[in-house]
Amino acid sequence: MKPDNEIYDQQASEYDRLAQKYQWYGPEILFGLCYEFVNSGDALLDIGIGTGLCSSLFYKLGLEIYGMDNSEEMLEVCREKGITKGLKNWNLLDTPLPYPDAQYDHIISGGVFHFFKDLQPIFKEIARLTKPNGIFAFTIKAFSEEQSADSYSEFSKEGISIFAHSDGYIRELLTENAFQVFKELKFYALDDEEKDLLLKTYVTQQKYTY
Repeated sequence: MKPDNEIYDQQASEYDRLAQKYQWYGPEILFGLCYEFVNSGDALLDIGIGTGLCSSLFYKLGLEIYGMDNSEEMLEVCREKGITKGLKNWNLLDTPLPYPDAQYDHIISGGVFHFFKDLQPIFKEIARLTKPNGIFAFTIKAFSEEQSADSYSEFSKEGISIFAHSDGYIRELLTENAFQVFKELKFYALDDEEKDLLLKTYVTQQKYTY
């Protein structure tokens, strides 16, 4: 789910170049934190795959890549890279997601969850789709130290609502859905106004399937 896919459709052909311009190293961070837990031949679903920046690193390691995104133009750029087994154009607000239970060894999401106010439905679906002992790794916009203990904060950018989520809220959802946190890392990235954004990547493991 991206709230206004027209914006992302327009940016699709330039997305990878813009990621380099703004020094977006989120994919490398997520991949590096996951590296020891994944193996060649594993099936991985990338939620909000976009042009495949995150997934391409796992593809090079030999994983089978599947992805979903609501921008067909982004998916077309990803498709042209030849790194995926299957792609779906899908709004992530529409649950259940169109896959059977315990379909994937691992699930990742590198830059989507800041568009969600309530992450509970998508986390529940990810738990359903992940095989026992599978990895769920994702990046969120994080709270700064001075922010309250509320579950989220919201601001608007170009008419689009952006949400930061607290560590307590994330951990509560992970526990509810039987995920155990293995690793976590805060880091900064630049937005399109070259301002620092505080982000956080979690690597978790599914302890049982639904």
